[in-house]
Amino acid sequence: MIDRPIRILILTPIKVEHEAVLAHLTGFSEVIVEGIRYVKGHFKGKHRVFEIVTQRTGSGNSTLALATERAVRRFNPVAVLLVGVAGGVKDVDIGDVVVGTKFYDYEYTKESEDGSKARPLSGQYSKYLRALAESVAAGRDWWKRLPSEQVPKVIPGPIASGNKVISGKDTLLFRFLKTNYNDTTAVEMEAAGFGSTMADYPHIPAINIRSISDLIEGKARADAAGSQPLAAAHAAAFVFELVDQLDLAHFSPMELEVRNRLDDFMELLKKAQAPVLPDRKKEGYDPPPNRAPLELERLQPLSTEDRQYIFEQLEQHGEAVKNKKIRAKLESLYDFQQLGLEALRRPAIERYEALEKARVNMRQVILKQYRSNSNEIRDRQVEPFKIDAKLDTLQAFDVDIAKNRHFRLSRIQRVVTTEKAWEHEAKHVRKETDDFRIADNDMVNVQLELDVLAHNLLTEAYPNTRRNLLPGTEPNTWYYEARVNHLFYGLINFIMGNADHVAVIGPEKLRARMREAAGKILKKLES
Repeated sequence: MIDRPIRILILTPIKVEHEAVLAHLTGFSEVIVEGIRYVKGHFKGKHRVFEIVTQRTGSGNSTLALATERAVRRFNPVAVLLVGVAGGVKDVDIGDVVVGTKFYDYEYTKESEDGSKARPLSGQYSKYLRALAESVAAGRDWWKRLPSEQVPKVIPGPIASGNKVISGKDTLLFRFLKTNYNDTTAVEMEAAGFGSTMADYPHIPAINIRSISDLIEGKARADAAGSQPLAAAHAAAFVFELVDQLDLAHFSPMELEVRNRLDDFMELLKKAQAPVLPDRKKEGYDPPPNRAPLELERLQPLSTEDRQYIFEQLEQHGEAVKNKKIRAKLESLYDFQQLGLEALRRPAIERYEALEKARVNMRQVILKQYRSNSNEIRDRQVEPFKIDAKLDTLQAFDVDIAKNRHFRLSRIQRVVTTEKAWEHEAKHVRKETDDFRIADNDMVNVQLELDVLAHNLLTEAYPNTRRNLLPGTEPNTWYYEARVNHLFYGLINFIMGNADHVAVIGPEKLRARMREAAGKILKKLES
């Protein structure tokens, strides 16, 4: 006899999606686990009560993969659902619901002398949940949960993901997608990270449900018209009808009881291992020691050639299923090493964790001995509201100068958390960070053609540009297409330093800025 609610985990990348999920819950409360914020609530179905654990994870495949792994291990759900909005690609309209049948990671490619070739990382979601979603779509019960009289279509289909935003049908990325993944129904930025992680938990049913908030053309107009809240509400409505129709016969009573006992054990273990926290009222503390093992100091980085050689050997001698998992782990290791050995040291990790906890708990912190580009080293009291470890960036409100600032995580000596709550949340303005680590909310789309030397120099100096490179039409060439800051900081320096190896395709504004920069250099040489 099961005397507890059935626990379901629902993950949502962004705020509007999370709010749409919370609208279906009652009696919810916050749970902070190791600095990560979750919200627990109850959903009363027709025949039973479900305990819903939710998290607003943030966007991106790697972010979602890590969040999924942590949440599954901590909460032991009987099913996991990724819910949100997506861009429509094929046979869909705004507001329609897409049930993910499988996922594609379109950024998996093979690098060779002939350029890049698509090597799709793909996988399928739970067969049981896909069949149940088909049954829900065939009925009309879920219509009662919709926020308006509009009844969207429900379309099963593949969902592709990558760390790019496709802004038009004339873009190189859209043509690449149609050529290599032409059955894609919708695109977003999390499907592959979620699907790959849940593939390691085959006993837990998982599925990705998305509603279309925009199409390839006219994204800005759709967003301005309020399509995101509408689409998020449609996706949540469908998901909660699906949850309500879960057949508990699919989950054995013994399995559910084991999960409950495991929860009890984890709570006891957590209490027994609870550390004695330092006195946070003290003004400061000694810098955390470098706890990296000696072996880490001798770690030899994995080169691009090493990675390619291992991939080729796997394809020749390995098994397909194992190859997929090993490739994913190898790519993760390769990406992580680009941050440098410093990112593996405990001080760097502790700085990040302190900032993340302060963000979750909405506390001001002091960035001790921050080294700025103005050749100044001093403490900064800030309210941290956006952290990106991969880009080595922190966006925070600087209390002393009353402005939002962009900081580099690696330039912070240590982080001291204060007891002072945020006072300026209304002034926090999140900005998009480009591949060159410049924060700007007025991004411009650029297109370049690179030869081998330019490709190597660009990816070595700015590792995040790898996600925006596509194979060129000629051998040993690549296209770089991305949204970058409107003043082209970082990019202009790279192009002008490698002018013989880079061709600017567009926009004209970039060429104008380059002529302006070149004119200043010539003027200095003539003086």
